[in-house]
Order: sequence, then C-alpha cells, then structure tokens
Amino acid sequence: MDGVEEVRAAGKEAFKAFEEKALMPWHDARNLEEEATEVLGKETRLKDTLTNVVIPTYDLRTLHPAVFTTRLATEGNLDLKLTDVVVGSASAPVYFRPKTFKVGSNEYTLVDGGVVANNPTLLAIKEAAQLFGNPRDYSNYLILSLGTGKEEAVLVGHDTISFGGSAFEWLQFFTGTPKLLEVIFGGSDDIVDVTTSFILGKHNTHHNYLRIQRYDMKHDEMDIDNASEKNLHRLKEIADELIHNKFLKVHDSETGLLKDTPEDVAPLKIECELKRFAERLYYERRRREFYRKYYHVMVIICFLVLVFFGFRGVGFI
Repeated sequence: MDGVEEVRAAGKEAFKAFEEKALMPWHDARNLEEEATEVLGKETRLKDTLTNVVIPTYDLRTLHPAVFTTRLATEGNLDLKLTDVVVGSASAPVYFRPKTFKVGSNEYTLVDGGVVANNPTLLAIKEAAQLFGNPRDYSNYLILSLGTGKEEAVLVGHDTISFGGSAFEWLQFFTGTPKLLEVIFGGSDDIVDVTTSFILGKHNTHHNYLRIQRYDMKHDEMDIDNASEKNLHRLKEIADELIHNKFLKVHDSETGLLKDTPEDVAPLKIECELKRFAERLYYERRRREFYRKYYHVMVIICFLVLVFFGFRGVGFI
C-alpha cells in the first residue's frame, strides 16, 4: 500500500506541475500590478503623462488591437488609469492573466501589445503625424528604435527548430518561448523595420532612423520571465557590449536582407551613432528653446527692418 500511496502522491505532484504550466498563468499578476503602481502612482491618468505616449494592447473582448495614447485620452477626457493600461500591455499570454477593467461604459480585457505590435515604430510614426500634421516628407522625423534581442540561428542538433519542423518543436513551452512565437514576433519586428525604412526613404533611413537590435542572443538569455539577479546582470553586460563593441547591421530598405558594407566605407559603430543622435536632439532642443524665447524680439526686429528699408525703397523716408 505504501508503494501505491507514493505513486498517487507523485501523480498529484506531476498533475499540479502540469496545471501550473498548462492550465494556469505562470505568474501572479498582483505582483506586476503592485510594481506598476509603485512606479507610476495609483491615481495617475494616461492624459496626465508629461510627454505623449503610445501604448499598444490587444483587447480579447473585441479581438482587435486597442492602442492607447495621451492625445486620445486628452481629447476624449478619458479617465484611464495609467497603471491599468500599462499592466494590460505587459500581460503576456501564458505568463499573466489578461487585465480586465472598466472605464465609463467601456470594458477592456487586455493582453500584451506585442501580440500586434512587438515593434511599435509604425504606431509612433502614425501618432506623430496625428499630433503634428500628416506630412508627405518625413525628413524631420528622428526615430530611435530599440529591440530586445533575437535568438541566434544555430545548426540542427542544438535547441532550435530542425529542418523537419515537427509540431512538438514548434509549440513546446517548457524550454522557453515556443519557436512558433519567436518566428512570428521576430518576423513582424523585421517587417516593421523594412516598412519604416521605406516610409522614410533611403536617404532618411541612414540619417534619421536608427534601429538597434542584437541578433546573437543565446536561448537562455531570451527567457523573458527570468528576473534573477544573475540574469539581469548578464542582460546589462549584453547591452553594454552591444553599445560599445558592436557595429550596426544595415538592412536593405526594399528586401530587408542584410547589406554588405563596402570595403571603402567604415562600418558604423552603435556607440558613435547613438552619440550622433544625441547631438542632433541636443542642438534641435537648443534651437527650439532659442526660437521660443526670442520669437517676439525677432518679429519686432524684422518688422522694423521691413519698415525702414521698405519705406525708403518707395520714397517715404
């Protein structure tokens, strides 16, 4: 009988483990909500953000993307709590339960915005066009796009999809993110990169659009719910190495394929490109502050110059 009881106990433990992985969210969303509340504040509204933000989510009630922005929240005077929207956008399927809340007569059941916009660059361009007018010329757009890493493609026999591509290999959850999701999300990321390059044009792509992405991440480094101190330290090391020791991988704006750097052109170091972007932002801010501060003075000076030289030109002075 003791042996039977041991088998039953082992069976219960195995079923409990299966239930935790397959039948229940992997993590308690209360911890996520507590962290979000601590950082953002309990009563902070989306319309009160200091700068315009775009937060993509996916609503399971409508089976449609729900994109929340400061502009829309302000225009509609919507009483949306920032924590609700952020937690909804961070509620990755499998890892957290969907975030459900109600605002007025609208009810939301939100999951991770990465389902529809893992790379939200195009949403940012669209929102900027709504805020500042819809231009045909995007030469004054400066876009910094930060990726979260892609797993390195390795040969058959390692922990990846073989050329046979069995259903188990595509869908297995117990060794990290399923390969099917990696392919879908990674492909959508890259097609956004290609489309953004097309929108800005080949000239603007080089000068106004900087996409930073690491393409050689190891499988264990891509585990999105590994918040151990060791792994966080490793991710920081990866970021430092990416910035200081890596060169930009330039993709063709039409095909999306990697382009070879000409022999007579030095490859672009990411650190140098970031500094260039920072300098452009700094001088643009200085220009706008100067313009805003001395606008009325310049108007008066221009008026006096026009009056003096204009009137003299027609013989009044």
